[in-house]
Amino acid sequence: MATINLGRVKPVFRGAYDASTAYVIDDIVTYQNETYIAITATTGNLPTVTSNWTKLAAKGTDGTDVGTTLTTQGDILYRDGSGLQRLAAGTSGQYLETKGSGANPVWSTVSNDYVKIASSVLTDSTTAQVTFDQSITSTYKLYKLIGCYKSTGSSSTYLRMKFRIGASGSESSYSSNHYRYICDAFTDSISSTRGNKSASGADSFSIDNDSGNNVWNNFQIYFYLPDAGNSEGQNSWNGTSFQERDGTSFFVNTVGGYLNASINPTGMKLFLSSGNFETNTNFKLFGIKE
Repeated sequence: MATINLGRVKPVFRGAYDASTAYVIDDIVTYQNETYIAITATTGNLPTVTSNWTKLAAKGTDGTDVGTTLTTQGDILYRDGSGLQRLAAGTSGQYLETKGSGANPVWSTVSNDYVKIASSVLTDSTTAQVTFDQSITSTYKLYKLIGCYKSTGSSSTYLRMKFRIGASGSESSYSSNHYRYICDAFTDSISSTRGNKSASGADSFSIDNDSGNNVWNNFQIYFYLPDAGNSEGQNSWNGTSFQERDGTSFFVNTVGGYLNASINPTGMKLFLSSGNFETNTNFKLFGIKE
């Protein structure tokens, strides 16, 4: 019986194109991430030669190799106007900020123009004083002190404050009789007014007029130290204090004072004229840059 040569009955994959290999019709090769099939016998003709090869599968658009773009722990991938890009990790405390449509993200630093310097939240009723040492420095000149407190003492208890002075680890309260202050505008259910003051000098400031009835009192004061970090002369403060005494009466204090002396304050002490602070009493000190 005669033998009939049917030739190549299926394409044969030959792997990556090799210029020294003799290819025949229906050989399939890969070249530059694309696939070609021979349409003639050929040797040394690149798959891009259309008289010898036909493209079977074209590659897509080249993308970015993320594995080589992101090189370091903490890198972030983003797209700019031309493709994927690497944003290296920022420094500790920075945040990722978008610049809006058509702009690239950046690392930015949180503003330190208004910063909480110190705070204290009491977890028991055995604390008689709270100190914020090394809290006043040349970094800030304007300070805001806020608090919410309650006394365990008598109904005629006052919140008081003294400046602290000295180097770190050796602070002491400045207690000379140079503190001058006034607390005024007390109002109760019979619309009476009263106040307390020290015009001749005391060993501390009184922040409110009366912590009466042992209820919670809220206050905020500002003080300005134009030469903070150095000897200050007659630095002053002012603020307000509010307390709900009972169901029908309350008071609002307008308070202020100054120190009739030149000292270099480095911190402060808050305490009561009698008794301790109640649990959950809290104080916070903020610094504000000019």
